[in-house]
Amino acid sequence: MRDGFKVLGLAAVALLALQCGKEKPTQITIPFGKTVSFSPVDWMANPAGGIYEGWVVTLGPAGPGLSYTAHYTSFGRFGWSGDYPYTFIDSAGNARGGEFTANQNLFTEEFTQIANAETLKVIARRMAEGDTVLLSFANRALAGLKVLLVTVEPAIETGPARSTPAIPFLAGVCNISGKFDLIYPINYKDPDVECHFFLASPSDTLANLVKDTSIISKSNEAGGIWIGIFDPQSAARGTPDTIFANLDVVMGWQFETWFQKGPTLVSLGKIRRADSADLSSPYTDTLRNAFQIPGEDFRINNPPDDSNALGATIMLTLEPSPDPDPARIFPLILFRDTTPDSIASFNPLTQKFERNVQRNFLFDNRSRFFPKIKATVIPEPEP
Repeated sequence: MRDGFKVLGLAAVALLALQCGKEKPTQITIPFGKTVSFSPVDWMANPAGGIYEGWVVTLGPAGPGLSYTAHYTSFGRFGWSGDYPYTFIDSAGNARGGEFTANQNLFTEEFTQIANAETLKVIARRMAEGDTVLLSFANRALAGLKVLLVTVEPAIETGPARSTPAIPFLAGVCNISGKFDLIYPINYKDPDVECHFFLASPSDTLANLVKDTSIISKSNEAGGIWIGIFDPQSAARGTPDTIFANLDVVMGWQFETWFQKGPTLVSLGKIRRADSADLSSPYTDTLRNAFQIPGEDFRINNPPDDSNALGATIMLTLEPSPDPDPARIFPLILFRDTTPDSIASFNPLTQKFERNVQRNFLFDNRSRFFPKIKATVIPEPEP
């Protein structure tokens, strides 16, 4: 990522050189306003044991040289009612409006003259995570950058922990327009962001998955669900999905896979890496054959109420870490899809029944439905 900042530095130097022979630009007057209005879109109730908090994050010197770091100022904690009509609530659970007042001007310069919007998003993310940012001399104007941040915080928090964000959630950069969106600071909407899953139960010998091609003997293979690609040419048969293996999360978050069939909703485990097993395997007997990718085999060890994975909904979500409400889905659903209803289905093109296990199914990318907050800074006379 630091290479990106070097590129940014070179671009800024070039821009500075182009400006040298030109007339000095007119000074832009920055409006003043300390109050921001939040309008949530697809928002969710705060998790049990947790509450949201708003912050102003400013980029300031970390010490001598060109090293800059984030400085945080809280402007209030709030919850969000899960019932219609949706309502902001305060820490005590009482209804409150959606306007929040900080102790400083929330308008900032239009920094896209120095860096493009995507670069500013990267810097905003690093600020939200408390990471140090290195700026070239020509880019020191970015030291005035401000980011509005919403975090997930423990409902009961005391001492030094109250002065810094716990789990960064949504972030956005304000400018002189005063209108901007707070979003999860990683873009998963790219059409190339894909993830696959397949059904298989390797606990009764891995070799049979490839050698036996009959449909009937495959019926038990619906007893397992795996996040990745079934590859009959690989020694392990299950290989990581390349795109998912390269996905990143904001500090304080991790992936989790969920299985839902009827009233049964169970976690299949939290995930840090797509090229290794889950952080926990509540159903897979790891002493038997198992793929070294995220997933579960329900046939041997403590299966859920309905261990058949046919007709089930599979979800891959983003969850806070540590998770204040581990029994429920935090509704940042990145991928979701439904498994086939039967072991085999009729293909009208081939006029044959074909197996629905060990087939690589493409998840539906649901990141377009991620929650966000439309923010508007309210102008007022400068004191």
